[in-house]
Amino acid sequence: MLTASRKSVLLNEVLHLAVKLHAERLRVHSTKARWVYPNSRMTGSASISRCLNVTTRGVDADMVLYVAAGPGLPTWAVPCAVDGHARPVAGAVQACVSDVDALLSGVCRVADVMAHALGLDVGEVASHNMLLGVPDVRGQRLPRNCRVFLRRVKGNEEALQAWETKGHGAADVG
Repeated sequence: MLTASRKSVLLNEVLHLAVKLHAERLRVHSTKARWVYPNSRMTGSASISRCLNVTTRGVDADMVLYVAAGPGLPTWAVPCAVDGHARPVAGAVQACVSDVDALLSGVCRVADVMAHALGLDVGEVASHNMLLGVPDVRGQRLPRNCRVFLRRVKGNEEALQAWETKGHGAADVG
């Protein structure tokens, strides 16, 4: 059940940290213009109503993310609208309330579904050479190869850095 306490954790901690994590690992840069919802019809999110100020005056945001939470439902996300350059600018997320109980797991899962809401799937990320097969982590052999999300560091240099949760360091890869 989505209690007031769980709702507070979801809104004030999980979503806040997930947005921060998502922005850090993709090195998201804010746009300069006020964002206005495209006039095109929303896809995949027919039951979500849009705020009037998002569709008329615009808001200071790069993307609008509609979030719903409920018990026992799988966590998923879908892009809802794209701009004239095919960049997703609106998405919907369904968050499983049980993920809220495990805060770190919830943050990582919500950050992942945010990436899906932005249209980033494994194929898209791999096409930009941002995935790496890893047979072990910190000396521990994994039962199967794990994919590590990579991000470019130091501007446009060729150095890549494997992203791990804060406090565990990051392995440099060539």
